[in-house]
Amino acid sequence: MITIKHLSNDLIAMEQQGLIRKAGYRYNTPGIPELQYELTRAGDEKFWALELENLSDEDRAMLERSGYGLTAQGLELYLEETQP
Repeated sequence: MITIKHLSNDLIAMEQQGLIRKAGYRYNTPGIPELQYELTRAGDEKFWALELENLSDEDRAMLERSGYGLTAQGLELYLEETQP
């Protein structure tokens, strides 16, 4: 089971590694401010590399056939251009 403390520690570690950065606050439904994060360039690259590693064989073959290339950048471009 993952605890809130564990998640908080993960966010701190990711920020220290330069994968995410604080992006300001947003108010949730009861009006309580929540800190928002966004991916840095390094975090974005790591995210897409992880997604590529976890693609099924069928999806890998489809990505190669589509002409985008079997790379993290190819996967990101394919999804940006084909998803609504």
